[in-house]
Amino acid sequence: MHRPDAIFAAPQRCSASRIILFDWDGTIVDSIQAVFEANVAICRKIGVPFDESIFRRKFSPNWRLMYRSLGIPENRTDEAVHVWETTFRSDLTQPFAGVVGALTQLAASGCTLGLVTGSSRVEIEPQLRRLGIDDLLMVRVCGNDTVAGKPDPKPLQLALERAGGR
Repeated sequence: MHRPDAIFAAPQRCSASRIILFDWDGTIVDSIQAVFEANVAICRKIGVPFDESIFRRKFSPNWRLMYRSLGIPENRTDEAVHVWETTFRSDLTQPFAGVVGALTQLAASGCTLGLVTGSSRVEIEPQLRRLGIDDLLMVRVCGNDTVAGKPDPKPLQLALERAGGR
């Protein structure tokens, strides 16, 4: 298995039109514990069963699909989102080892870097600043930027359009 910092040890050049898009949770940052804890609070508030085994079976990066699969009624989605916003501890998330260095090298080599996430912009922007990568991920598509979330291709298509790649 390659370490991210080892992959980019040799200088490489990106062509001017090269666009690299990343997911946030589980790709750039290790956020699984913070995601789990926020979902514990949501399910407790809504009154649906939830534990680690349910989380492992039902987890989806598309929170809309995950809420449905957990049995959260559609008419309580706004309430679940509010609980998420008030309980998710982004300060507990940290980038995976080597990620910041790899992003820095890719940006320095001329690649356009972007982020496509199901998380909200209000949640993501402060984390980018806190981790010092705000200036590296120039293209951003967040969960509320499209009606359909990942895995639907619309968020990726929007990111490519914003990057000038389509």
